[in-house]
Amino acid sequence: MVGGVTKDGVVIYGADRTQGKAYTSMLAPYIADTWQVTDKLRLEGGVRYERYRYRAWSMLRTTGNLGMTDTLADDAARLFTGARAQTALDVGVTNWTAGFNYDINPTVGIYGRTSRAHRAPSEGANEGNVNIPTADQFELGTKLNFDTLDVFATAFYTKYDPYNIGTSAVNPQTGAAESKDYRGSVTNPGIELAAVWTPAQWLRFDANLTYNDTKVSDLTEVVANGAVAVVDVDGNMPNRQPKVYGNAGPTVFFTTGKFDWETSLRYAYVGKRYADLENTTELAAYDTLAANILVRSGPWDMQLSVDNLTNTFALTEGNPRTDTISGQGTRAPIYGRPIYERNSRLVVTYHF
Repeated sequence: MVGGVTKDGVVIYGADRTQGKAYTSMLAPYIADTWQVTDKLRLEGGVRYERYRYRAWSMLRTTGNLGMTDTLADDAARLFTGARAQTALDVGVTNWTAGFNYDINPTVGIYGRTSRAHRAPSEGANEGNVNIPTADQFELGTKLNFDTLDVFATAFYTKYDPYNIGTSAVNPQTGAAESKDYRGSVTNPGIELAAVWTPAQWLRFDANLTYNDTKVSDLTEVVANGAVAVVDVDGNMPNRQPKVYGNAGPTVFFTTGKFDWETSLRYAYVGKRYADLENTTELAAYDTLAANILVRSGPWDMQLSVDNLTNTFALTEGNPRTDTISGQGTRAPIYGRPIYERNSRLVVTYHF
């Protein structure tokens, strides 16, 4: 036997390799104010300007052979050339928000907000390829305030444009990992319902439920020379985004001597999601239960929290390195990242 295609079960040695360093600074002056126009009407708004400065370098790469004579698994390894690519970027964005709250009477009120936000570019961006994601957000809601019950219903709409995705994939012809850049837009209409019921001073129930019909559109892959290739995922859900999610649970308050206690249970539900934009590999819906005990005495607080009491197994995502567009080729995932098993935290706080 002269050699093998694989070695020790490895198909490709050195499929990817990166090295670099980035220096980033940000200056963000802002102004915000609230205006109580009348006893019933309140207006508020704010503007924030963010200025980013990036200076970075990364090692240039090539494809080569690692010198393993008994296998083909090293024939397309990523290697450094020894040269560096320098990147520099100076960019500014303006974020803003405006909202209102109007109390029709002591029981009924309405509120609304609109805003524009940007996500900072990554350190790999430069003057030639910077594409800053923008989120335009709108919400309108009503609130009901009864003696023991508060209810909030909020309709919202957000558009992310552009919706940028950066991932990597192995080129089947060269065997080397290559960076992929996708751009499109996402719309996120939905409604959120929240309620707080306090039937007694020692007991409170909280509940929150959100439904959103998030969809991707106009997704393209940016390829050589700035050309684009259409990716047909219009109307699909983004990765890892459920249509329905929520939580609910009771909280009990009581006092023993010098100690004030607060104990609660919390049930949480996360609906079905997809690992990929083609919506082929499903991440099943799951639910979890959490418990919390908080005790206060003078300036001291002590809190014990236990998450995932029932030790539920579920996946938060598939393979983030390869599943972004097309998934795993199966309806059920064969690879994924699970939620945390049962875990606990103890926090002690001193107020001074």
